[in-house]
Amino acid sequence: MLPFIDWRLGLLICLFAVFVNGVILPRTTLAKDMYRSGEGWTGGIVLYPATIAFLFAIYREATLPIAVAWVVLACGDPAAAFFGQRTSGESLPWNGAKTWNGLLAFVVFACPPGILVCLQQNLAWGESLALAMVASLTGALVESVPWRLADNFAIGQSVALVVALLGAVL
Repeated sequence: MLPFIDWRLGLLICLFAVFVNGVILPRTTLAKDMYRSGEGWTGGIVLYPATIAFLFAIYREATLPIAVAWVVLACGDPAAAFFGQRTSGESLPWNGAKTWNGLLAFVVFACPPGILVCLQQNLAWGESLALAMVASLTGALVESVPWRLADNFAIGQSVALVVALLGAVL
């Protein structure tokens, strides 16, 4: 999507999604199926588009950090939740609520799309592999921290920062 839209349009689309998810949807019959109890504005359904909006606002024309952070968050976070909750595995030493299976699933499901995004951004294969691997590991480690709020914002921003710093070196 990023090669086809300006950062301003991306920002507006994401802000619209924040409005719909935070204001409109809670007033519908869909709300009970889409929101976790007590989350409101701090829940993932609102923080996810807010995170991407923030990326557009900060990085603007620097599409690599936006694109990689977006795809890592979109693919890694739900994979970690799915496999972490549905498979038996050893808990992480720093967060007993998370498992090694979830952390590994995050990396396995975030890295390949991250490579594709990097290749689409005209990085060489080796650079794409390295950047996607570091981005996926960063996202997985940040996701494994015991946060009080939904972790979407922390994942997106940390991955984007790592990609921006590494992208400047590559």
